Amino acid sequence: MGKKPQVGSLAVLLLMVVTVLFAWLHGLTAITPWGDDWAGYLLQAKAIVAGEVDAELAMNTRAMRGGDVQIGPYAYPWGYPVLLAVAGVASGWSTLGLKLVGGLSLLLLVLAAFALARLRLALGLSAVVALAVGLQPDLVVDANFLGSDVPFAAFSTVGLLCVYAQYVLLAERRAASLWLATGVVLMSIVAFSIRSNGAVLPSTYVASLGLMVLRDRDRWRPLIGHAVGFCAVVLALYAAYFAAFPDGSLVHASYLSIDP
Repeated sequence: MGKKPQVGSLAVLLLMVVTVLFAWLHGLTAITPWGDDWAGYLLQAKAIVAGEVDAELAMNTRAMRGGDVQIGPYAYPWGYPVLLAVAGVASGWSTLGLKLVGGLSLLLLVLAAFALARLRLALGLSAVVALAVGLQPDLVVDANFLGSDVPFAAFSTVGLLCVYAQYVLLAERRAASLWLATGVVLMSIVAFSIRSNGAVLPSTYVASLGLMVLRDRDRWRPLIGHAVGFCAVVLALYAAYFAAFPDGSLVHASYLSIDP
């Protein structure tokens, strides 16, 4: 019994080493391509640190309205700028330091994909799946940019891991795990704050509970009660997010119309 955990730990370690080396050798540079996205994210990150969130929103609103065509939102979702703000303060706002957000997100994505695959697949095949998911060339390149795509993918995959782990638990006729439900709640808010289509994650969790009700109708009362409590907590945290960070452009509404 003691050998399997050691093999699993070694597989995780090797996945981490391969991911870091691959990302380092294929794209990590001290520059970033020009574009409206990363510039907007960086301005919002600096506004968070300076405590000038409302002023940044007002200034960017004037800029967006100043042209014949609006080329971007008044504010992007604030989750990724928060991550950049933490990395920026820690690194003195160096480009490489800011890019650690993408690099660490890529690593988290690989580990989450591995853990998700391990719920159904053997160790070796799970490692192959994780590398196939996380080391796609386009994904590695995106991790080198100051963009929200890879962080969103990473936190969403952690959320899906919690969703599916809970489903497997319930399928075994065991009680729902409060820890897994909490994980889905947190990842739902984090993913939504990074990219608007993170709103699909709590919907996925509720849908999985609905499938379990259809599968095991004798337990419909506790499962529906769990779903109602989950929705109440998620909606309360969504409200707290919008209270903390303004969204004058309704960027979430516009993104949700196309992204899912």
